[in-house]
Amino acid sequence: CLACRKAAGGIHPDVVTVAGEDGKDLTVAQVRRMRADAYIRPNEAERKVYILPDAQRMNASAQNAMLKLLEEGPPYAAFLLLAEAAGELLPTVRSRCEELSLTPVPPGEAEEWLRARFPDRSEADLRRAVQEAQGILGRAVSLLEGDGGQAQERRAQAEALVRALEGTDELALFEASLLLEKAPKEELPRLLDQLYLQLGERLAGSGEKSRLLKA
Repeated sequence: CLACRKAAGGIHPDVVTVAGEDGKDLTVAQVRRMRADAYIRPNEAERKVYILPDAQRMNASAQNAMLKLLEEGPPYAAFLLLAEAAGELLPTVRSRCEELSLTPVPPGEAEEWLRARFPDRSEADLRRAVQEAQGILGRAVSLLEGDGGQAQERRAQAEALVRALEGTDELALFEASLLLEKAPKEELPRLLDQLYLQLGERLAGSGEKSRLLKA
């Protein structure tokens, strides 16, 4: 329907995404602006829907402002707080929400879904995307739709870390670990996922199994 197409295209006036600007944390000022907007009745739909894709990136002040909105917000407004780790949200915020836990998609099911969506991509590309996405379909789609350069850089960084962790050169380990400090906050979980994958792959043929297991 027209409403669905508008929502999918990001142009529905009553479906609003609220995220940090330029990759930064969501601020209390943004939450307050959302709160002011929430009291304006919907333009087209019966409800207004606010999507917070990185809800765990709200600081305490922003979460407290969000708490007031969850408690006193208008009945026609709905708020979707998406968080990779629910524990990073204040217990008071979580207590006002209905929690839906989403489990990773099994590899076979994920590969079948991606094959239907990307019929022109090779089986090797699909398998790598499934492996790196760790059951998160959105991440797999990003990898296949144009995150290739970032993904390649991420793999190279993780490979340097694995080599350093496997060896005994402390300077090499120190230099490789600086990658974790320099990585953008939103990129760090993906880099650690890639590191975990490469550690597992390297473990089977390594002569330093105990060192890699410790890593």
